[in-house]
Amino acid sequence: MKFRCTAILALGSISAQTCAEMPLFRATQFTLPREVTVVDSNSRGDVLYLQDVEGTRRTFIRSLDGTTRMLSAFTPEGYSVSGRTLDDNGNIGVVIGDAPGRVRVGFWSESEGYKIMPYPPGTQFSNYTVADMNNSGILAWFVEGHPSGDRGTWNVSTNEVMRVPATAGSIWLRDISEAGYMTGRGVISPYGAVFHADGTGYQLQEPGGTDGVFTLSSATLTVSNTGIVVGDGVWNRFDSSVFGTYIWDSSGNLLESNTNLNFTYSGISGSNLITGFTHNEPGRFRPFLYELGGQRVLIEDRIVEKNYTGELFGSPLAIHDNRSVFHQVHPGSATSPEIYVFLEPVPEPGTVIALGAGLAALLRRRWTT
Repeated sequence: MKFRCTAILALGSISAQTCAEMPLFRATQFTLPREVTVVDSNSRGDVLYLQDVEGTRRTFIRSLDGTTRMLSAFTPEGYSVSGRTLDDNGNIGVVIGDAPGRVRVGFWSESEGYKIMPYPPGTQFSNYTVADMNNSGILAWFVEGHPSGDRGTWNVSTNEVMRVPATAGSIWLRDISEAGYMTGRGVISPYGAVFHADGTGYQLQEPGGTDGVFTLSSATLTVSNTGIVVGDGVWNRFDSSVFGTYIWDSSGNLLESNTNLNFTYSGISGSNLITGFTHNEPGRFRPFLYELGGQRVLIEDRIVEKNYTGELFGSPLAIHDNRSVFHQVHPGSATSPEIYVFLEPVPEPGTVIALGAGLAALLRRRWTT
């Protein structure tokens, strides 16, 4: 099969080197009922979602092979449970209601069951929630519904709870990388911040070049293993709004500022591979890959195997550290199921041929000796 490598930018053409660095994908499409709430995914293709069952909100994990597991709605002590984040091992960060009007941060694993995060020293707020979790068992948490509430990390293995400062105003955390970088958006301010593993925080530089009041969106804020942050926001004016999508470095300095263009960044992997989607065609979003200093490449052109027909439209919801992508296809009607695609990286054909040739040569040497 011949693989295309189409640059989306109007100027210039993409280099062969840039194209070769982009992963190829096996695309698996599946559907979920429209009434479910998808909350996270992982690099294996598992999806964490919430769904009402007999009047109770339940937590489900769907595996890539289609099998589904429902978690208990309660801990052994009778506390209510709701899933929030999923790591690559199938462990789940949860929120646990251990008393009326009080919510705690928790962790669930197949081997150990449920654990509850201790309160940070000196404080006991009522609504702690999970922002994200990495594969090292470090959960990012914050106090929801309180403008001066805490935020920080919980090491599940050591049970250590660490606070991070109120950089850029009280921050609701959004994402944590394998290297321990975190990012989030202000509650009482429109700004964001990036935090290092030691808790040091830096405010994300406000984009310039236009007037109005800038507000950062928390929904798309993600951070890589080198502290690169991707997100979008809007400048609100009296009579109009200017939308933008941005990239910052680990000290909060602005690396890219793109306003009122026909694309949006939606996530970044640990190795700084960025996903996004174009929106210059009415009713059609086209997902792409991008690396700093390169050009945007359509994901459609990197798919070598798929279980559906037609082109890939919609927007990526997440890109994982192994460069797999969890993608949502925008449905055609309000009553149809939600359509998702898991894009799993596969080896380049040349790599497979080289591995095969190397194995054949090894077998020949063993045969002759």
